[in-house]
Amino acid sequence: MRSFCKLFDGKICEMFVKIGGGTDPSVDNYDRVDFLTSQMPAGAGYKTYVHYGQLAAQEKEAFKRFDYESKSENQKHYGQDYAPDYDLSKVDVPMAMLSGSIDVLADPADVKWTHEQLKHTIVFFHEYYMDHQSFAIAKNMAWFEVDTMAVINHYNGRCSEETQNSRFALGNEKCKKTLMRKKSAKKSSSHHKKS
Repeated sequence: MRSFCKLFDGKICEMFVKIGGGTDPSVDNYDRVDFLTSQMPAGAGYKTYVHYGQLAAQEKEAFKRFDYESKSENQKHYGQDYAPDYDLSKVDVPMAMLSGSIDVLADPADVKWTHEQLKHTIVFFHEYYMDHQSFAIAKNMAWFEVDTMAVINHYNGRCSEETQNSRFALGNEKCKKTLMRKKSAKKSSSHHKKS
């Protein structure tokens, strides 16, 4: 893929990336397209793409299991004629949800529906002005370096000054208190040493 993307000065791959993700050059660093495409199409099997297509083609919002498109196969796998919905109410782990407002693959309307289904477990949600591939090649990676790291740090009992002004309000408050206690303890410790 990397060799293919070098053809015509990378313009072919850039075109495919824009079609599949977005077209705002102010958001993405297209010099990183070789990185983005270097492992394609690894990481997903044929059945995954078929399942994605089934979900995209549905008339109403739902998150269903893979449809074998045969009542007998669905019976064999699920004990019923049609692919069942995933019961998202059973998800019970803290989740962060980050999305792009100009994403054509994870469409904002679908993200909104998914958020509604999982709101009982979402601890952080933010929609960035980004498209699908921006999460890998954006010019501004603060979504990860600040916001995502703030969530990760919070759930691992850590705090850093770099993430204390994130969009993750819950983590920011706890982090600010922790950093203030550390600074206070440090001042107190250095004052005792001077005495």
